[in-house]
Amino acid sequence: MFTIENQVSGKVFRSDGDSAILDDALIHGLNFPYGCQKGFCGKCKATIIEGEVGYEGDIPNGITPEEVAEGMALLCQCRAKSDISLVINELDSVADIEVRNLPCKVESIKRLNHDVTQILLKIPGSESLQYLAGQYVDLIHPNFEPRAFSIANA
Repeated sequence: MFTIENQVSGKVFRSDGDSAILDDALIHGLNFPYGCQKGFCGKCKATIIEGEVGYEGDIPNGITPEEVAEGMALLCQCRAKSDISLVINELDSVADIEVRNLPCKVESIKRLNHDVTQILLKIPGSESLQYLAGQYVDLIHPNFEPRAFSIANA
Protein backbone atom coordinates (compact mmCIF):
# COMPACT_ATOMS: atom_id res chain seq x y z
CA MET A 1 0.00 0.00 0.00
CA PHE A 2 1.22 3.46 -0.91
CA THR A 3 0.35 6.80 0.66
CA ILE A 4 -0.54 9.65 -1.69
CA GLU A 5 -0.66 13.24 -0.46
CA ASN A 6 -1.93 16.29 -2.32
CA GLN A 7 0.37 19.14 -1.27
CA VAL A 8 -2.29 21.72 -2.21
CA SER A 9 -5.05 20.46 0.11
CA GLY A 10 -3.01 18.35 2.53
CA LYS A 11 -5.41 15.45 1.93
CA VAL A 12 -3.95 11.95 2.07
CA PHE A 13 -5.25 8.66 0.68
CA ARG A 14 -3.93 5.16 0.05
CA SER A 15 -3.37 3.21 -3.15
CA ASP A 16 -2.41 -0.39 -3.76
CA GLY A 17 -0.76 0.60 -7.05
CA ASP A 18 -3.06 -1.65 -9.08
CA SER A 19 -5.48 1.08 -10.14
CA ALA A 20 -5.07 4.61 -11.49
CA ILE A 21 -4.32 7.29 -8.90
CA LEU A 22 -7.43 9.21 -10.02
CA ASP A 23 -9.65 6.18 -9.35
CA ASP A 24 -8.19 5.78 -5.86
CA ALA A 25 -8.65 9.51 -5.16
CA LEU A 26 -12.30 9.41 -6.23
CA ILE A 27 -12.97 6.26 -4.17
CA HIS A 28 -11.59 8.10 -1.12
CA GLY A 29 -13.89 11.09 -1.74
CA LEU A 30 -11.36 13.55 -3.16
CA ASN A 31 -12.58 15.81 -5.96
CA PHE A 32 -9.66 15.71 -8.39
CA PRO A 33 -10.46 17.25 -11.78
CA TYR A 34 -10.85 14.89 -14.72
CA GLY A 35 -12.46 14.66 -18.13
CA CYS A 36 -12.16 11.74 -20.52
CA GLN A 37 -10.48 9.28 -18.11
CA LYS A 38 -8.70 7.81 -21.14
CA GLY A 39 -5.48 9.87 -21.12
CA PHE A 40 -6.42 12.25 -23.94
CA CYS A 41 -7.78 15.50 -22.47
CA GLY A 42 -5.14 16.29 -19.83
CA LYS A 43 -7.61 17.65 -17.24
CA CYS A 44 -6.22 15.32 -14.56
CA LYS A 45 -2.62 16.43 -15.10
CA ALA A 46 -0.69 16.82 -11.84
CA THR A 47 2.88 17.52 -10.79
CA ILE A 48 4.61 14.67 -8.96
CA ILE A 49 6.80 16.30 -6.29
CA GLU A 50 8.06 13.09 -4.69
CA GLY A 51 7.75 9.41 -5.52
CA GLU A 52 7.38 7.34 -8.65
CA VAL A 53 4.46 6.62 -10.96
CA GLY A 54 4.18 4.34 -13.96
CA TYR A 55 1.91 3.71 -16.92
CA GLU A 56 0.69 0.30 -18.06
CA GLY A 57 1.69 0.97 -21.66
CA ASP A 58 2.97 3.91 -23.63
CA ILE A 59 2.78 7.45 -22.28
CA PRO A 60 -0.79 8.68 -23.00
CA ASN A 61 -1.47 11.25 -25.72
CA GLY A 62 -2.65 13.86 -23.20
CA ILE A 63 0.87 14.50 -21.90
CA THR A 64 4.13 15.24 -23.71
CA PRO A 65 7.47 13.55 -23.04
CA GLU A 66 8.75 16.98 -21.94
CA GLU A 67 5.98 17.26 -19.34
CA VAL A 68 6.78 13.77 -18.06
CA ALA A 69 10.45 14.79 -17.77
CA GLU A 70 9.31 17.84 -15.74
CA GLY A 71 7.47 15.57 -13.27
CA MET A 72 3.95 15.82 -14.67
CA ALA A 73 1.59 12.82 -14.79
CA LEU A 74 -1.93 12.01 -15.96
CA LEU A 75 -3.65 10.72 -12.84
CA CYS A 76 -6.32 8.87 -14.82
CA GLN A 77 -3.68 6.59 -16.33
CA CYS A 78 -0.71 6.39 -13.96
CA ARG A 79 -0.30 4.08 -11.01
CA ALA A 80 1.65 4.65 -7.82
CA LYS A 81 4.95 2.76 -7.62
CA SER A 82 5.88 4.29 -4.25
CA ASP A 83 4.56 6.84 -1.75
CA ILE A 84 3.62 9.97 -3.71
CA SER A 85 3.51 13.68 -3.00
CA LEU A 86 1.69 15.55 -5.77
CA VAL A 87 0.22 18.93 -6.63
CA ILE A 88 -3.24 19.27 -8.17
CA ASN A 89 -6.03 21.78 -7.53
CA GLU A 90 -9.07 19.91 -6.28
CA LEU A 91 -12.60 20.95 -7.17
CA ASP A 92 -14.00 22.83 -4.19
CA SER A 93 -17.36 23.91 -5.50
CA VAL A 94 -19.88 23.49 -8.27
CA ALA A 95 -18.36 26.57 -9.93
CA ASP A 96 -15.21 24.53 -10.56
CA ILE A 97 -17.09 22.05 -12.78
CA GLU A 98 -17.56 22.98 -16.42
CA VAL A 99 -21.17 23.14 -17.64
CA ARG A 100 -21.48 21.03 -20.80
CA ASN A 101 -24.07 19.67 -23.19
CA LEU A 102 -23.63 15.93 -23.77
CA PRO A 103 -25.62 13.76 -26.16
CA CYS A 104 -27.09 10.83 -24.24
CA LYS A 105 -28.93 7.65 -25.07
CA VAL A 106 -31.70 6.52 -22.73
CA GLU A 107 -30.73 2.95 -21.83
CA SER A 108 -33.70 2.27 -19.56
CA ILE A 109 -36.51 3.88 -17.58
CA LYS A 110 -37.68 2.14 -14.41
CA ARG A 111 -40.36 3.23 -11.92
CA LEU A 112 -38.91 2.71 -8.45
CA ASN A 113 -42.09 3.85 -6.67
CA HIS A 114 -45.01 6.25 -7.18
CA ASP A 115 -42.82 9.37 -7.36
CA VAL A 116 -39.29 8.15 -8.15
CA THR A 117 -38.11 7.07 -11.58
CA GLN A 118 -34.68 5.76 -12.47
CA ILE A 119 -33.45 6.89 -15.89
CA LEU A 120 -30.25 5.20 -17.02
CA LEU A 121 -28.37 7.38 -19.50
CA LYS A 122 -25.38 6.40 -21.62
CA ILE A 123 -22.97 9.13 -22.64
CA PRO A 124 -20.36 8.81 -25.41
CA GLY A 125 -17.44 6.57 -24.43
CA SER A 126 -14.94 9.41 -24.74
CA GLU A 127 -16.82 11.54 -22.20
CA SER A 128 -17.31 11.37 -18.45
CA LEU A 129 -19.65 13.13 -16.07
CA GLN A 130 -18.07 14.83 -13.09
CA TYR A 131 -20.32 16.19 -10.34
CA LEU A 132 -20.51 17.00 -6.66
CA ALA A 133 -23.17 15.85 -4.20
CA GLY A 134 -26.44 17.72 -4.65
CA GLN A 135 -25.93 18.57 -8.30
CA TYR A 136 -28.44 17.75 -11.01
CA VAL A 137 -28.68 17.44 -14.77
CA ASP A 138 -31.12 19.14 -17.10
CA LEU A 139 -32.49 16.69 -19.65
CA ILE A 140 -33.31 18.46 -22.88
CA HIS A 141 -35.17 16.86 -25.78
CA PRO A 142 -36.79 18.67 -28.73
CA ASN A 143 -40.14 16.92 -28.16
CA PHE A 144 -40.41 17.65 -24.42
CA GLU A 145 -40.01 20.46 -21.92
CA PRO A 146 -36.54 20.51 -20.26
CA ARG A 147 -36.56 18.84 -16.84
CA ALA A 148 -34.03 18.77 -13.99
CA PHE A 149 -33.10 15.43 -12.41
CA SER A 150 -30.96 14.67 -9.37
CA ILE A 151 -27.84 12.62 -9.99
CA ALA A 152 -27.75 9.41 -8.00
CA ASN A 153 -24.74 7.80 -9.68
CA ALA A 154 -22.67 8.35 -12.80
